[in-house]
Amino acid sequence: MFLQPPPPRLTKKKRLENWPLLLLRAAALILLALAFARPFLRSESAADADAAIGRSTVILVDSSASMRREGLWQQATQRVDALLGDVTETDRVAMFAFDQQVTPLITFDRWSQTPIGDRATIAKEELGNVSPTWSATDVGGALVRASDALEELAASRGREQSIGRRRIVLISDMQRGAAIDALRGYDWHSEVELEVAQVTSDKPTNATVQWVRATSGDG
Repeated sequence: MFLQPPPPRLTKKKRLENWPLLLLRAAALILLALAFARPFLRSESAADADAAIGRSTVILVDSSASMRREGLWQQATQRVDALLGDVTETDRVAMFAFDQQVTPLITFDRWSQTPIGDRATIAKEELGNVSPTWSATDVGGALVRASDALEELAASRGREQSIGRRRIVLISDMQRGAAIDALRGYDWHSEVELEVAQVTSDKPTNATVQWVRATSGDG
């Protein structure tokens, strides 16, 4: 009661007086945000670069005895048709059929030497000349051969030219007992991707029936 109230303070509204400084600070924040976004921008650029360079794909088609089961070979050819339908003009494709041996159907060299519009057609025609054999399956040997084909392609183009994304597409029923010994100790290239396109049968076994003519010496 003995103190007099202080007079009210007069405050004036703040106004922006240094516009250049404000703009500089805003620009700094924008640059900082872009710096954190660099990995995303770089990945998009890498995707664009891969599209321009194209992919290098080896298609492995299992033609061993187990693929004789009803519907499996038809499924395999349909998978190949889908893969070839997704190929672009800049892609490179090689295709091999395999059982115990690996049979080239179309190599990277033949693919590149074939007119663009005829490549998929020729690859399908070559596969049409193949049918499942009575031999066993050597998956390991086929994968090694496919990986080597990609390495040979990269070496032939040199350091100046990239072969883009490297992948192997394995089309098989993935039967038990398939040989994989060739992969033991093999130095698999870290850039080679493996995609397994498994075909399946309604029958739970891979047993087949073969007629055998008896000779006179048989009991």
